[in-house]
Amino acid sequence: MPYQNLSDGLYWIDQKSAKGVVDHHAILEVGNRLGLPEARWSAVPVVVHQTPPEIRFEYLEPTSVWRVREAIIDEAGARERLRAALFVPGYNMLSNNCEHLARSVATGKRESWQVQLAVVGAVALYALTAG
Repeated sequence: MPYQNLSDGLYWIDQKSAKGVVDHHAILEVGNRLGLPEARWSAVPVVVHQTPPEIRFEYLEPTSVWRVREAIIDEAGARERLRAALFVPGYNMLSNNCEHLARSVATGKRESWQVQLAVVGAVALYALTAG
């Protein structure tokens, strides 16, 4: 498993979606840095991600392929931002998707570049076809 070399901590990760069109973003938790109450969580890395219908905490599958975008340095802040996100757990493709959650927890910036690019592309396409 490629994650065995990661030290205990929180990581912003991503992977290609099943159809390969967009990236799926998540938080990887190694060593129970989130302080999850069940002891079993500390033995295996946990993936925290926003998928329909809500935020999920799942064991990291040994066969899954994730890319580590960055280690999260501000773990205390990340824990607080995740706790806040749990109060609005519902998935929304445009305003509360996997990238919104992961980027918000990792950096404090609640945004999705994939949504922004899609909107810009739609506007550009409309401008080309309307004129």
